[in-house]
Amino acid sequence: MKYIAKISIALLTLCLAIPAVAQTPKKEVRAFWLSTVWRLTWPQTTVITETGNTQQIQKQKDELTMLLDSVKAANCNTVYFQVRGRCDAMYRSSYEPWSSDLVATRGMDPGYDPLAFVIEEGHKRGIEVHAWFNPYRYESVLNQWDGTPLNYRESHPDWLLDYSGSGSILNPAMQEVRDHITAIIQEVVHNYDIDGVVFDDYFYMSGTTDAMDNDLYQTQNSDNLSRGDWRRQNVNKLIAQVYQMIQSEKPYVRFGISPAGVWCTDASIAEKYGVTPTPAGSGWAYNDIYCDPMAWIQEGTIDYISPQIYWTIGSSSDYTTIAAWWSQIVRQFGLHFYSSHSASDLSSAKMPSLDRSTTTQAGQLLLNGEQVPSQSLSSIERTIARETLANAPIIDGATASFKGSELVNQIKVNRTFDETGAPGSVFYNMRKVTHTSGMLALLRADVYKYPALVPAISWKATTNPGLVSNMAYNNGTLSWNGVEDMRYAIYAVPTGTAQASACHDARYLLGLSYEASYTIPADRRSGYTYAVAIVDRYGNEFAPLFLGASAGTATTVSLTSPANGASAIGDFEFAWSSVPDASYYIDIARDNAFNDLILSREVATNKFASSYLPDLEKGSYYWRVRTRQANCTDATSATYSFNGGPFEIESPVSGATQVSITPTVTWTTYPEASEYRLEINTYDDFRAMGVALDQRYSSNSATLAQGVLVGNTKYYARVTAYAGDIEYTSPVTYFTTEEAIPGVPVILFPTQGATVEGVTLQVRWAEEPLAHSFRIELHTDDTFSPARSVKRQSVDAFVYETEFDNLTDGVWYLRARSEYAGGETEYCNTISFTYKHTSGIDLTRGDGKCQVISGSGAALVVGRQAQHIGIDVVNLSGQTVAQFVQENVAQGDRIALDMLPRGVYLLDVRIDGQREVLKLVK
Repeated sequence: MKYIAKISIALLTLCLAIPAVAQTPKKEVRAFWLSTVWRLTWPQTTVITETGNTQQIQKQKDELTMLLDSVKAANCNTVYFQVRGRCDAMYRSSYEPWSSDLVATRGMDPGYDPLAFVIEEGHKRGIEVHAWFNPYRYESVLNQWDGTPLNYRESHPDWLLDYSGSGSILNPAMQEVRDHITAIIQEVVHNYDIDGVVFDDYFYMSGTTDAMDNDLYQTQNSDNLSRGDWRRQNVNKLIAQVYQMIQSEKPYVRFGISPAGVWCTDASIAEKYGVTPTPAGSGWAYNDIYCDPMAWIQEGTIDYISPQIYWTIGSSSDYTTIAAWWSQIVRQFGLHFYSSHSASDLSSAKMPSLDRSTTTQAGQLLLNGEQVPSQSLSSIERTIARETLANAPIIDGATASFKGSELVNQIKVNRTFDETGAPGSVFYNMRKVTHTSGMLALLRADVYKYPALVPAISWKATTNPGLVSNMAYNNGTLSWNGVEDMRYAIYAVPTGTAQASACHDARYLLGLSYEASYTIPADRRSGYTYAVAIVDRYGNEFAPLFLGASAGTATTVSLTSPANGASAIGDFEFAWSSVPDASYYIDIARDNAFNDLILSREVATNKFASSYLPDLEKGSYYWRVRTRQANCTDATSATYSFNGGPFEIESPVSGATQVSITPTVTWTTYPEASEYRLEINTYDDFRAMGVALDQRYSSNSATLAQGVLVGNTKYYARVTAYAGDIEYTSPVTYFTTEEAIPGVPVILFPTQGATVEGVTLQVRWAEEPLAHSFRIELHTDDTFSPARSVKRQSVDAFVYETEFDNLTDGVWYLRARSEYAGGETEYCNTISFTYKHTSGIDLTRGDGKCQVISGSGAALVVGRQAQHIGIDVVNLSGQTVAQFVQENVAQGDRIALDMLPRGVYLLDVRIDGQREVLKLVK
């Protein structure tokens, strides 16, 4: 299990103190959810009542371009355009009808293609367009599409899961449904020049009963999963299928999902994935709508995750804590995290009116004349609907719970904890942000002061297209010869600024062009020179070429660390020679052709920490560095290999069961480590009360003796390596020991028929390391009844003695049993003995008594043969200052006490259950 540190708010304070320029990355996702279902964001002004109505079409187009202009004005770069809300289409589909949110009658051809239009207009502005699909939702009210074209209730009624009062969805358990949804998305990927595909958080609906899918559960559950795991697997299968389709069609099209902001707060579920639970909030979606984002992240069936973290900084579900957790998770598995932010409580002088008349009853919303159960909306749509409501006017005078600065600070949180070089934020609803007075200006004045490129998908291999050519500038238009299916980053650099590093700076970035030309803004047409860099569809930016410059070749670097073929475990650093005015791309792959890429990351210095890598499995890896200089084609270094992987406990493997109670624990050899500390505990936070082992070793293995672990118990383990000044601790693993049935205890004292004298009764029994605990019982009746009169004690594992006091004189009966996780043994044979209560104080020597030798050679002389003797040394203040225990002593044996400081002591001597107190002067 990998543990993620809790993030201190103090770190956020440090973040907010960073100068604005340093906080403005050149590569960052800045996106908006543009919802169309129920016309929540668009189209708000009109629907098309007849095919080809030019006036109505133009109104819709004007509204779209206004929204896109707002995106551009805020220096944002991405729109998630909802193309399929209820098994309908905002594009020309072969499978489903035109949406009733676009046209007056479901299925009527509008006379134009909104998706094609938004792609064209978005790309004109350098804005990426991702197609937002709701994969499963069909009806928000049962039978609402009866009589409309392409009605699944007529063509495939068996595909539908009906929810009373909440509509219906396509059944995620059916392979035919998964194939159909994949084909729908494939058509869009194939036919349209989209940049991404995104799902929101709509999977199974809340309230799915066993009866609804029991037949399929019984017949389509080949892995014999629980019902919840089976439903989650059904969703996971669709996501994997869509991802693989995209990789076959256009692998540069990003695929992302926006689940609930909290994945899971159950530690036992988190252990399956080797992570900690989400550290705040409630993980309702895992068992309610059967959504398991960690499965998609671990399996690599998405490119990014955009969890809906809809809480504020410092709240009980603290935005900072949750965002930091997701940032670490995606770094660990090598994906991207673009947080979805809620603007629902954004306050200003202008915001959408909350028209109370639109809410007709609890759980119902009136949207465009349709009463819609709120459960039929995804979280994103539900929030948008409640705050904006279709066609609501913009009015003055509203207030709400936070100001725009809250969103600004959340963006800064994302940047602070980003470890992948790919921070990102997605806002909903779009209309709320664009129509809140001053919000776009605030973004542009603070966190979005300069434009940004979308970060590259850094784990997908690509080829270097080199430099543009034949650059020319004429009457405000910059043009060049480019490369097919590429985009271009445009820079305007003030005259006199050093070109060598200028294109690293977001201040000089004008934007992104999908064409081999760009119109320079009027305020940048004098006093500037221009540069163009190719940007491929994966988001990789290549070297810039300045207007009028000649192309050259960058300087090749020499790799220095890790050395070729070296071992690189745990925290280490990649390093190479430095080139003036250069940046670098470090490539790390599983093969020396760099086709199976793990990461390609741009860095400004000649070092890169391994902590920014995804977690590596044990094996051989390859790395190289490409030097990036302006006006130059990249230079690629030699390729080095290294033996990498985690520093971890290798055996027992994490999650192992039936582990021996005397296992050999092994772990990775850490380079140059001189010592290791192995900790085993019954608590995952390694608290003191759960310590089973905490020992140091000089080698990378340890065989545990009996008496350390008990059977059928879950343990957590970690190991720390000490190599010079480095202390590196492995991830936490866990294992469960085999069920080990202990033997019946063998009583050593008192013996059968013995007479025992003393103030208390000492009971001892033979070691039984398989026991979890022991139960010792005393009674004056050999039947041990009545039960209320039994004197009993429970003793922990590996403790083999206990003491009873306040016993009356007479015959007593003693029995004991061993206890373990699966139950308990039989009681041992009953021991009968006679007990006599005595003070045991006798300061003079008598027959069978011990003798004290005072002075410099202080010692206790044993007065008779005994199996066990224990001595407590007590000073005159009543403090026990020393203890001695010895087994199988003979009469006359000496127990040395000369190490005691000078003083007067009482020796509390217990010899086979009999007690005497002696005085020692030293």
